[in-house]
Amino acid sequence: MIRNLRTLGIAAVAALAMVAMGATAAQAAEGDIEAKEYPATVKGTQANENVLSNGIRSVSCAEANLSGTLSGPGKTITIQPLYSSCTGNGNTTATVNMNGCDYTLHVTERTNASTGHGKVTVDCEVGKSIQIDIWATGKKHTEAKLCRLEVPAQGPLAGIEYHNRTKPSGKKYIELTIKINTLRVLRTEGTAVNCGAAEKVNATYEGPGGEAAKIEATALNEGGTEIDLFIA
Repeated sequence: MIRNLRTLGIAAVAALAMVAMGATAAQAAEGDIEAKEYPATVKGTQANENVLSNGIRSVSCAEANLSGTLSGPGKTITIQPLYSSCTGNGNTTATVNMNGCDYTLHVTERTNASTGHGKVTVDCEVGKSIQIDIWATGKKHTEAKLCRLEVPAQGPLAGIEYHNRTKPSGKKYIELTIKINTLRVLRTEGTAVNCGAAEKVNATYEGPGGEAAKIEATALNEGGTEIDLFIA
């Protein structure tokens, strides 16, 4: 009897160890987005201008800020963008209304110790889309609207890379480089001559001059202190 109990005890310990190993694997896997502590608030700011273009009209913003919450390691994170000080074709005023839409970033693979590939999904409620208004001249609402472009829900779209970086302070952060050329953009107001095709399925989201757009993502703990953020 004692021998049987001892055998059962060893088996139980082994089973618990296997469960623990499985739980650990589920918590963190290769290619996951990870922070030093959870929950973590992820903040992103553009390092160069992010430019959306449908071939006729391009829109860029002097400020693009993103925020999201990371509750644990994983291959996706949903972020809420906020764009401001935007222009159309560099010489007219533009406004970007996210209209409740978010972006979900996906890590699809880790290519080496410091780099990973990914995709992005545009998530919107049914019947909604990102609305981009371009004004003829001057300040918004003081002149005639030239165009309205809309970005509906779509994806996942390829063209994202993740790079582990380290600040001079020693804190780790993620640099996202973005070069998407399969974005679907609709023209819902304005003419084809001024604003482009009614539907463009290969619009681009990239940096100035055709280089990759860059976003620097950092993480804060619940106390507001910066912590490490990285692709593991």
